[in-house]
Amino acid sequence: MKILIVDDDASTLEMLKNALEINGYECDAYDDAREALDNYQPYKYDVVLCDYFMPNINGIDFLKNLKALNDDVVFILYSGSPNQAIIKEAFNFGATDFLNKPMDWTAFIELIQFYECSFEI
Repeated sequence: MKILIVDDDASTLEMLKNALEINGYECDAYDDAREALDNYQPYKYDVVLCDYFMPNINGIDFLKNLKALNDDVVFILYSGSPNQAIIKEAFNFGATDFLNKPMDWTAFIELIQFYECSFEI
């Protein structure tokens, strides 16, 4: 399973990438949402993980752009300071899931495994 991670915070980006790679997932990581969009190839990724608060393009705008390219991708938005409006907007524009930071790493990997199993059905 191939996963795209987009987060402007280098430490979060590295932690997510390491946690996923240790569990056998192939990942591409970008610290710039515009660069991630410029390099995005439809149907290359099974799951996209994206932070909400980023400079230039926030997670919702990134989601909108991505869904225009590939409506089938599982999109998981996360934030360290979520509110109901952000969560509602994310789901309205096609997010598959929403996570709060800091993440429970065991639950995070279990969620990714759940989506992996859903692709195999």
